[in-house]
Amino acid sequence: ARHVAALNHPHICVLHDIGREAGVDFLVMEHLEGQTLAGRLEHGHLPIDQALRHAIEIADALDKAHRQGIVHRDLKPGNVILTKSGATLLDFGLAKLAAPSSSPAQGSMLPTTPPNLTRAGAILGTCQYMAPEQLEGLEADARSDIFAFGAVLYEMLTGRKAFEGKSQASLIASILDSQPPPVSTVQPLAPRQLDHVVTRCLAKSPDDRWQTASDVRLELRWIAETVAEAPQTVAGQQPVIRRPGWGLRLRAAGAMAVAAAVAAVLAWNLKPSEPRPRVGVARLSIMLPPGDQLAGLSNPSLALSRDGMQLAFVGARAGRPLLFLRAMNSTDMRAIQGTEDAANPFFSPDGQWLGFFAQNKVKKVSVASGTVQVLCDASGEGGKGASWGLDNNIYFAATNVSGISKIAASGGAVQQVTRLNRDNGEVSHRWPHVLPGGKAVLFTVWTGPGSDERHIHAQNLETGERHALVQGGESGRYVSTGHLVYAREDALLALPMDLDRLQVAEVAPISLAERVRSGSEGAHFDVSDSGELVYLQGNPQRHERRLSWVNRKGTAEPLPIPARRFEDPVISPGGRHAAVTIYGGTDQIWIYDFSRPTLTPLTTTTAGSSQAPIWSPDGTRVVYRGTRKGFRNLFWKTVDGIGDEEQLTTKENTIQTPGSFSPDGKWLVFIEVHETTGVDIWGLRLDGERKLQPLLTGPSNERAPRFSPDGRWLAYVSNESGQPEIYVRAFPSLSDKQLISTEGGNAPLWSRDGRELFYSDGDRLMAVSIGPSSALSPGSPRVLYEGRYVPSP
Repeated sequence: ARHVAALNHPHICVLHDIGREAGVDFLVMEHLEGQTLAGRLEHGHLPIDQALRHAIEIADALDKAHRQGIVHRDLKPGNVILTKSGATLLDFGLAKLAAPSSSPAQGSMLPTTPPNLTRAGAILGTCQYMAPEQLEGLEADARSDIFAFGAVLYEMLTGRKAFEGKSQASLIASILDSQPPPVSTVQPLAPRQLDHVVTRCLAKSPDDRWQTASDVRLELRWIAETVAEAPQTVAGQQPVIRRPGWGLRLRAAGAMAVAAAVAAVLAWNLKPSEPRPRVGVARLSIMLPPGDQLAGLSNPSLALSRDGMQLAFVGARAGRPLLFLRAMNSTDMRAIQGTEDAANPFFSPDGQWLGFFAQNKVKKVSVASGTVQVLCDASGEGGKGASWGLDNNIYFAATNVSGISKIAASGGAVQQVTRLNRDNGEVSHRWPHVLPGGKAVLFTVWTGPGSDERHIHAQNLETGERHALVQGGESGRYVSTGHLVYAREDALLALPMDLDRLQVAEVAPISLAERVRSGSEGAHFDVSDSGELVYLQGNPQRHERRLSWVNRKGTAEPLPIPARRFEDPVISPGGRHAAVTIYGGTDQIWIYDFSRPTLTPLTTTTAGSSQAPIWSPDGTRVVYRGTRKGFRNLFWKTVDGIGDEEQLTTKENTIQTPGSFSPDGKWLVFIEVHETTGVDIWGLRLDGERKLQPLLTGPSNERAPRFSPDGRWLAYVSNESGQPEIYVRAFPSLSDKQLISTEGGNAPLWSRDGRELFYSDGDRLMAVSIGPSSALSPGSPRVLYEGRYVPSP
């Protein structure tokens, strides 16, 4: 005790006095306020910078003790307390000055108490952290403490114990004979030099270990200095960015069908004197586990950690979206349980957490422990992007009709960050990206679905001042080379950007990649702080499709017109025409004449895009969704082109998409996406005052309503079971609800005679027979054919 009291060190608990009371020896020690390292590790591993700092402090404390001839012999997380001033080493109760004579003949006593209890005897310490020589009853010296230090350091870095076993015997065998997996395979963020430090600490023979704690401390300090020079960001701290001139290194990952991802690693130098980058390409492939697929491709499905070392993406297991995680320096990947139905993943600045949208919520999951936490509501399907700032706030777009909001990463009240300017036609703000320094945020101003209707702005978070950066671009990301990377249609482009002035150079953008998967819901790519890029490859025909007839056997007959960016095809009641959306700078409705054959534009307005047509029962009008003055309401227009379009609804803060007419033309049913209520089915009475009426509303999302040919039934899609399924209800009572699909379904369609109900299940077209009686009596779903088609209503 006198020797321990003489240890004057900032990271060793002070021993003030010793005494004896009622036959009990006691120590009077310094009172410390904080949390034990063991308690902290219950919540997962420490961030790399914190682990290094505390490890250096503990190594320094051990070096001080060893120089005074004191061996701790019970170093473990429970004997380290974390205070505001750093880590402090506790409990020298089993420390020794000189090694006592010990041999098996003297009666080694193996610990039989639980692993976290200290048992005195010839073998002293806590079994989980004891060196092999201690377990064998041999003499312990300073190098035994170094072994324990290596086990503690491993646990700090990975959140896992270095040695484990189902019993005391198997634990001892593990310590004596096995090595834990390298730190870098468990924690991809850890510097590779730490593998060498930890492995040498945990060498079985004391002669093979570091010989002094001072050696370990010096090695850790060198690693910490190396890490500080590398590009990294830590929550709550200013990022340290290394700017290698104009160098920009990009890593691109693509998708091939739905079974595997194919990646290309691109490296080039962006130099002011060269108009185009010099590109070198290497290929790698990312294979999903057997039975898994890529999924969630309607929403951006990739996230890259800020240091470029971890890739998260949305896959599908048993047909349900799920997040997968892969270290970029490893071929292994793992599914993260509890992230079902995930969309739009995003990393925390330190890479320890992964945020995502699921079940109309913003959530986060610990990369180490897999613990999932719900942060707040996000109505709509999948949200519209999020970014985790260095201020530990998450900036997110909750719906496709809202601005950018923020919430503390620990949860709490949601605060509005950006406001929509309806006078400028702003429908929503999407895909936020917090800029380095945390003083501004990039986001996409969405004035419509066309490529000319998406614009990149930046807003100063302190003053609220907004700067327009790019017209006709989306999903802006800043990289430390001083460039703004963004998407336009299926191309990725880059412009030099002044981060302080929030301006981009007035020069032609540099093309980084083409054939990037993108669509109305955003582009599938992400960029690390240092300029590494991952993206999902798109269709080589740039989303162009052929219009085709497909019979019940799956045989396709293309129509005699060139492929274009077709969407939403729907056949007229008489079968002579089809209405279809053609995507472009602004999306418009076109009419196809089967007999001629020709395409004629129906909507030619320059005020905004028009999409999702349906026919009136008499075939004289087409109803569609129009984006006008910042709102997306319902319009209709006569097919002969005479007269202007007529607006049917004027509701604000919603997106309305037509679904189906009742056969008598008295009802128009449609879906409505609202920023607070989600996706619901509404009806519009057309035989009178044109009153809006909610039909199917609630916590689940309902969409794709379709009237049966006799008008007695309404088919629709709902996710009330946790996945989209096809239901049918009687109309207008909405009673007698029946489940039609059995393993998920979308896009319900009735046959012309009402005797069958079709729907899509992935690439399969399913059919269900409907009985002829007045009561609905559906049969079992059966597969008609498989093929990658967009079905026509």
